[in-house]
Amino acid sequence: MEDAKIFQGYYLFQTIMFREGYYLSWAFGKESEAHDHAQGEVSSSQTI
Repeated sequence: MEDAKIFQGYYLFQTIMFREGYYLSWAFGKESEAHDHAQGEVSSSQTI
């Protein structure tokens, strides 16, 4: 009975973490994508 409780709590924790992590990575991905684009422009202008 105790194992089932722990498992349920762990599963709930994983679900919450996954959902939060997904939103965070999506927001961070958009952030770093813009950063990479800016970096790409800088490095391409340096090579010319």
